[in-house]
Amino acid sequence: MTDLRPVPQVLRLEGNQLEEVPSTALTGPRALTVLTLQENHIDQVQTDAFLEQPALRFLNVSSNRIRKFQFGAFTGLARLQRLYMAYNKIQQASHPTARLSPHQTTLRP
Repeated sequence: MTDLRPVPQVLRLEGNQLEEVPSTALTGPRALTVLTLQENHIDQVQTDAFLEQPALRFLNVSSNRIRKFQFGAFTGLARLQRLYMAYNKIQQASHPTARLSPHQTTLRP
């Protein structure tokens, strides 16, 4: 018998006092298209943090405490179209979109 439960496409985690996005946090159904993580306490984004979410099109990590993006933090996001990173404290980054194609992102300062 086929499992007919709906798979979530939108996950809104804003304002939850999250401190990190570990590489194992977003495993499971791979149908997320929207992920909002703004207004948390995230201070860095780990390598492969979103690897398990290849359908992701919109990612908002604005208004956090992000100081560092690990190289490869956005690996596997071939469909990403919007990446919002405003209002962070970025000091170090191997260009956060280094593994994305130029046509995939619109960066909002």
